[in-house]
Amino acid sequence: MLRFDEFHDRLLSNEDVIAELNAFTLVRLDTNSRITIIDTQGNKTTAGELARQFNLSYRPGVLIFDQGNLVKRYDSLLYKFHFREGLRYISSGAYKTEDRRSYSQRRREELLLSGVNIDLSR
Repeated sequence: MLRFDEFHDRLLSNEDVIAELNAFTLVRLDTNSRITIIDTQGNKTTAGELARQFNLSYRPGVLIFDQGNLVKRYDSLLYKFHFREGLRYISSGAYKTEDRRSYSQRRREELLLSGVNIDLSR
């Protein structure tokens, strides 16, 4: 399976991931396109230039912004749990007050206590 297929079929179609993605405005860009876009700072650019600007070398990749500022860059193939919880960390606003490690430990304990089976595999 191609990495694009895996990203879309395994991650983006997962109900838990979809639930977390609902908190975001999503824009899908083709880095091979020469169409001019406007970036989060109001500058004209292309998707390819934007990817280069943020050192997004892996495709598909994900850039997450808050108020026009880059908060998280996903630049590798991800497991559902890590992607979902990364999205939750940002959408909940926890990234503003809590480091990722502390958040992850707290969240993992919370999930386990509620009976959730944490599957770190694909």
